[in-house]
Amino acid sequence: MKFKEYIGESIPPNMVMEAGQVAAFFISPRGELISTGAKTHIDMIINNPEKFGLTKQFIEDKYKEFGEKLGQEGTARSQIIIQLIKQGWIRIRRYANKMWTIDVNKLDKKVKDRIYDWALKMLDGSGGYKEQDKYMPVKILQMKRSVRPIEYSILKLSNDVLFNESVNRERYTLTVKTIEEVENP
Repeated sequence: MKFKEYIGESIPPNMVMEAGQVAAFFISPRGELISTGAKTHIDMIINNPEKFGLTKQFIEDKYKEFGEKLGQEGTARSQIIIQLIKQGWIRIRRYANKMWTIDVNKLDKKVKDRIYDWALKMLDGSGGYKEQDKYMPVKILQMKRSVRPIEYSILKLSNDVLFNESVNRERYTLTVKTIEEVENP
């Protein structure tokens, strides 16, 4: 499956989480872990465009370009999220009792460290969510590569499985913030 098709998928009916169980995050290019709360990723972007380096007009124009209603989970949404991922944002979603998905531009050292730190935070409880199933699969899809998603359990990611080198290295760590605390780029 290509990245554009993958990121554009709507949540299948059997994967919709019950109220209060929504787990969706962004990691900013500065390493800020931001929970979307009860909102979808696109709702957070629409309500806070400046936090993502966008304008309300850009978002509205993108939806008009594709003839879609503002906030619709369609092509415009996919294009906006893809643009953010190209700029270094990481999109994370947990599907109820199925898996986590992480969308990245490319899996470089900084991104690997951020995924490692995110996994630790989810297992410990952070950003309003605590992962109860340490064996929950996590699929990582890189936009820069046309390869199948990389898949590990959240436990393996928290054990630094993405690195083969020494653990004695400088790490990029995440700060947990609300969208209101995020500085404009």
